[in-house]
Amino acid sequence: MPRHSKRLSWLALPFLLGATGSLAATHELAISAPATTIPITRVKVMLESTTPIQNGATLNFETPMGNTDVVVGGGPVNLANGDNVFIVGAGTNAIIIDYKRRDVLAAVDNLCGIKPAQDGSGTIRFTPDATNFNNLTGYRTTTFAAPSVDQCTCSSRRVKGLTNWTLPPPGVNRGRIPMDVALVLDRSGSMDSATPGDSMNVQKWLALQSAAEQFIHFWEVEGLDPLNETGGSGLGRDRLALVYFESDSEPTKFNGKLFVERAPALMDGGHPWEQAVSHVNANITAGTTAMGGGIRDALAAWQEDKVNDLTLVVMTDGMQNVNPMVKDGTGPDIGFKVLEVTPGTTERLTNHCVPMLTVAVASGAVPYADLMNAVSQQTAGQNHLTTSSGTTTAFAQQLVAALKGNTLATLLQSSTTLPSGTNTASRTVDVDGTVQSLYVNLGWFTTSPRGQPVTLKVTAPDGSNPKPVAVKTGRSHVLNRYDFPKAGPVGKWQLTVSRIPGTASPAIPYQLSAYVQEKSLDFQLSLDKVRHSAGLPLEVVAQVSFDGKPLEKLNNGELTVMVETPNGALGTLMHETRAEGRGEQGPDPVSPYQGKLDTLMKDPEFLKKMGTTVGKDELALKETAPGIYKLGFKNTQTPGTYRFHFQLLMKGPRGEPLRRTEVLETQVDVLPFGPNTEVKVTKVDTGSYVLVLTPRDELGNYVGPGFEDRVVVQINGKGRQAPATTPRIDGTYEVRLFEIDDRTEIIVLVNGTPVAKGPVTELEPVKPVPPDNGSARDGGTGGDDGGSGPPVPPTEGCPCKHTRPSGSTGVLGLVALGFLASRRRKHHDAD
Repeated sequence: MPRHSKRLSWLALPFLLGATGSLAATHELAISAPATTIPITRVKVMLESTTPIQNGATLNFETPMGNTDVVVGGGPVNLANGDNVFIVGAGTNAIIIDYKRRDVLAAVDNLCGIKPAQDGSGTIRFTPDATNFNNLTGYRTTTFAAPSVDQCTCSSRRVKGLTNWTLPPPGVNRGRIPMDVALVLDRSGSMDSATPGDSMNVQKWLALQSAAEQFIHFWEVEGLDPLNETGGSGLGRDRLALVYFESDSEPTKFNGKLFVERAPALMDGGHPWEQAVSHVNANITAGTTAMGGGIRDALAAWQEDKVNDLTLVVMTDGMQNVNPMVKDGTGPDIGFKVLEVTPGTTERLTNHCVPMLTVAVASGAVPYADLMNAVSQQTAGQNHLTTSSGTTTAFAQQLVAALKGNTLATLLQSSTTLPSGTNTASRTVDVDGTVQSLYVNLGWFTTSPRGQPVTLKVTAPDGSNPKPVAVKTGRSHVLNRYDFPKAGPVGKWQLTVSRIPGTASPAIPYQLSAYVQEKSLDFQLSLDKVRHSAGLPLEVVAQVSFDGKPLEKLNNGELTVMVETPNGALGTLMHETRAEGRGEQGPDPVSPYQGKLDTLMKDPEFLKKMGTTVGKDELALKETAPGIYKLGFKNTQTPGTYRFHFQLLMKGPRGEPLRRTEVLETQVDVLPFGPNTEVKVTKVDTGSYVLVLTPRDELGNYVGPGFEDRVVVQINGKGRQAPATTPRIDGTYEVRLFEIDDRTEIIVLVNGTPVAKGPVTELEPVKPVPPDNGSARDGGTGGDDGGSGPPVPPTEGCPCKHTRPSGSTGVLGLVALGFLASRRRKHHDAD
């Protein structure tokens, strides 16, 4: 028998049901970590009791350096080995242990760097006092790590898979810790239209209404309390918030609260979150695009009402055009996206340690899709670029991402059509013995509450049609949940979509999806870097584990990927293609760039050039460490959208097929290269100059038009810059400088990358500094994770406002600052 099979027990321990127990014993959580992974540096454990746990109750934490008592309701405590513990929830029936691992780190200000000869593994051991912890009924666990080797100051990325209770607390293992999600949604005037080139021609606002409804209903069912027939997650403390943005931000409160707790049980019309569903479905579009204000208000409201860890889901269909806007940082913030969250103070989005999952609705890799991708990559989120008809699928993927490392995985995501004259269509999914629950969702588009055109039937492998443990029917979908093993046997489950009798015969577009709630398997995907530029390899990483241990050799299975790549570079296409770029004024003005793109999108040949193509070959990921599988993809010369379609196929506990599918995507951008960027400066008058530049990368790809807000001149001294323009809408930008001396030092940046520097009359090209592969990672002043829970003392808040630059982006910032400093010293010495 293979070595990994001996270690791996396919028989998952059954959940203990209902009994309370005494905690007059030591309990231990084991953390496994291959040496090549970013370590788990934050662990949150919730202990649930039938009676309130009193302020002053204690837990004794054991480390190799000694034992330390930590008081419930007290402040953060440093343990003997340097780890930090903070316990909140005194006086309630549930406390949260917030444990920050520092002993494994080579430096406490770098959450990616492990001490030499260590691999990030370890244990957390604690013994509660028997007096206050004798009525526990269950426990929950969520673990966190830094987002990537380029972002190492905050443990904001949820991970699972590498933790296992070797000595668990008594009661039921109820899975994840409750969480907060804020939907930050674009309802600007442009949402009235369909995405150019979308074959289904669905209005974006209608698609968003459908997506929001399905997202909320899916999350309601995922976290419902136990019903009569079977179990559930019981996540009554989860909270949902709704923030729109158009000409301004519109946080939407229900009963005076922005963040609304879920109900203790599943209720249709009476569920508190149904207010949000009804509000979205009844709303209309208006105004411009104040995306930055929407993010700002969601973060600010959460700061005033912290309960759980927060995740933002941000959706937009166009460029932001109202202040405050998400911008490129300058000075020490070069390479980071920044926003004025607190009035008068611009700060990095990473400061808040909040994952931001983004959805960009567009026909291709347009500038705002690049912006949304950067926001998500820098904050431990994910981005999905989609047309309007794919919005519902994108939102469902983001819910899976929000809960990744906790519960959900994907079996099937399909967007298709029931052809005219066809009454039924079927798909099958493999349900294996590691699955706890199956969710099947059928969605459609309609403006009528009674406009359901199709029905769903789910058939088990034995031919039965089991009754779902929960059903949610909305205006645009029906969702069923089945819990195992009661629902039926493992094997191939059939999902049948049928036309409702009497429905008109034309083709009916629909979406069919299936997801599972994992019990033992954890399958997580990531990219190794934050920024991905044309010509540089993309390394995708899969971390696979089972029952808390790395899964070696995939139990003789395989992990493959099909890569979807861009057909052409949009910036170059926009530079080389002539078309009218007429801007239009109105409630939501159309920029000349968008006008030109919309015109070109009417040309089928142009549409093909800016599309994507899925490769014909399946590429296999190779195991580089126990449970770690990697693929280096080098064919990235063309900037645009890259999607990795993964399939994990192996054997389940009874030899049945175990199959998971996931999609990981990123935007590969154009990294401006100074020597290839044409820069000309013309003096107009005393103190007045016009700077003209056409940025390109080392491969000759043009940045193209649409990036006016990301062409920045950093002036060291007196002077000011007018907003950049691109008069011919071809990616040649003009910037006017005023009140500036001939010898004033400036740095010209495009997309946060310096392309030219020097006195305004003697600019020199700048070559970008190559990435350092994570050797110069984010600093920090204490390595704290920020995070959630009740307000934390100032010394325990996220220190990111004082962090040092990270990775290649930080090096660029240091290059820029060092250049200015050196020039200033030279001028001073010459005086």
